[in-house]
Amino acid sequence: MAPLRFQLVMRSGPTPGKTYDLDKDEVSIGRDVNNEVVINDAEVSRRHAQINRQPGSFAIEDLGSTNGTFVNRVRLSGTRVLQPGDSITLGENVSLAFELVQEEPEFTVVASHQPERESPPTPAVDFPGERFAQPEMERQPPPYASHIPPSPAEAQPPTPRKSRSDNRMLFGCIGLTVLLCILVVLALVIIDQLNIWCDVMPFLPGC
Repeated sequence: MAPLRFQLVMRSGPTPGKTYDLDKDEVSIGRDVNNEVVINDAEVSRRHAQINRQPGSFAIEDLGSTNGTFVNRVRLSGTRVLQPGDSITLGENVSLAFELVQEEPEFTVVASHQPERESPPTPAVDFPGERFAQPEMERQPPPYASHIPPSPAEAQPPTPRKSRSDNRMLFGCIGLTVLLCILVVLALVIIDQLNIWCDVMPFLPGC
């Protein structure tokens, strides 16, 4: 029976998803390049922790790191035997998963050399004067998973724009109103300059 294989998979840190095979009896983890598992992170000490082979598994111990070593969020104070699925945290930024490598068995596929039988063609149905062929069902492609349906505002039809004649009428009304206001103001100024209020408006008090 082949020995069990284990590995570390980085979940968070400088290189998420990177795997480290535990193929030695002693595997050191740290920032220094002389470690078997080199992790370049400020939270990781030069020699942070060490994993030692045990019968059927591995055990981890902290090497006096500054920010500590945690297994399943519990800080190590000694040696602890790892179980597949355990989470190893170094400081606050780096998280590693301890996993068992599943060996997939190899299967031998024996091909059959018997010739395949051809199915007879489906006859067409004849009717007087015309022939109807059986249509093939087309498979509709599945909807795109990332498709975002339009919002109710986007689904509404666009508001038709006003015609040019409406715009011209609106501008003409505005211009006429402005012109009347100017004429009224100009008339009041002339009446005041000539002092003919009583002639124009005899009903005013004092006239």
